[in-house]
Amino acid sequence: MKIAIDILSQKFEKVKENDTVAEALRKMKEVNVRALIVVDDHKNYKGIVREKDLISIRGDLNNVKVSSVLKTPSKLKRSDEIPEIARHMIESDSYILPVFNLQDKFIGIVHIDSLLKEILENKKLSSIKVREVMTKYPITLEASDSIAKTIKTMSMHKISHIPIMKDGKVVGIVTSRDIAEKVIKPRRRAELGELAGEKISSLSNPVESIMTFPPLIIDRNATIGEAINKMLENRVSCLIVGNAEGIVTKKDLVEVLIPEEKEEIMVQVSGVHHLSEDEKDILSEEIQKFLGKTERIVNRGVLTIYVKKNKRKEGENVNVRMRFLLPGKTFLASAEGYRFIDTVQLAFDKLGREIVEEFEKQKEKHREDELFKRILDYYSEL
Repeated sequence: MKIAIDILSQKFEKVKENDTVAEALRKMKEVNVRALIVVDDHKNYKGIVREKDLISIRGDLNNVKVSSVLKTPSKLKRSDEIPEIARHMIESDSYILPVFNLQDKFIGIVHIDSLLKEILENKKLSSIKVREVMTKYPITLEASDSIAKTIKTMSMHKISHIPIMKDGKVVGIVTSRDIAEKVIKPRRRAELGELAGEKISSLSNPVESIMTFPPLIIDRNATIGEAINKMLENRVSCLIVGNAEGIVTKKDLVEVLIPEEKEEIMVQVSGVHHLSEDEKDILSEEIQKFLGKTERIVNRGVLTIYVKKNKRKEGENVNVRMRFLLPGKTFLASAEGYRFIDTVQLAFDKLGREIVEEFEKQKEKHREDELFKRILDYYSEL
């Protein structure tokens, strides 16, 4: 089985941590990438910056440093195997991951396209149907919805692609790249007096004014091999399935590289160093309660918890954000308050309800499908 060093790339674009976000966006456009490696003045690896993280930044992008928005995804060892690389990529929600040698020196990156090419070489994996890996019931917007609503929806749900509907039919798609290219960059250039005859999209304008159309569509019964080829040929990171009955991204596709026998719910917690020992115990207990309930419904996923404390006049405020990733579905919940245990429990309650409601919806749809099948069988025998 191939390992990280076998699919390593030493060709990547980088930006310095003290460069501005505006400079990073310009670099992304110049070389047509959605993420950059971030280095310090001595060319040491510091993290990555992703295009999709930049769309919700407010203020002058020429005054925002890359260091304030960089991410530090999982580090790969040169010996990591393909399934482990795929797992790290999904957990980190990043299309590129850094690779380090035995001396912990950064030696290159693995790009998600390298994993997609591995799938193409595997006849069994490449023949899997799109319907088995797509995200069902994707969030959609109407063509008449505003650009402001689109940006807010992307930021709130942590997504980069939204199918656009009109009269019940999918007519386009908006991505984080559309926002960056057609909204953020022109507005920043206008603020600096650099715009020359380019029309600026007002945030109140309908989203259809910036959407990409016609959208690239694939049939639910197509193979993921066909989906990968279509993505690579058109240099896109997602395809709409049918009339927005689903959406399939590169991240959805690489999940097939993770063996089924490794089913488990993994937990990642950020900000725990700010907590007292009692608060750590409380959080641990609530995580175990949540897993006990959730594992009755699903036995595979990634639970990410972000805890942040803020000092306010009224006292110390706690902000808890949670994300639960399942194959083809993402659940989000958050809570804010002044009492740690209440805030954590509220966030878990919200997340639990989201999961239960989704699976109840799926069970109901399954019952409806079964009933419809029985009716068809009945009439076919008459």
